[in-house]
Amino acid sequence: MLSTTLQGRWETARAEMKARADAGEIAVSTVIIWAAAIGGAIAIAGTITAVLLKANGKLDSVFDG
Repeated sequence: MLSTTLQGRWETARAEMKARADAGEIAVSTVIIWAAAIGGAIAIAGTITAVLLKANGKLDSVFDG
């Protein structure tokens, strides 16, 4: 009896999964876009940091007199 109930539930779940089709999978293009966005943000942050450090060094030499 239990196995018949489980088998019925299993078949219902499989039919539901086939009907939904996407099942929460992420498209490859979405992953590529996210990776590019994160990489770009890191590059921009690094560039800003380098520019600020360079400017800070020049300002220190001005104030040291």
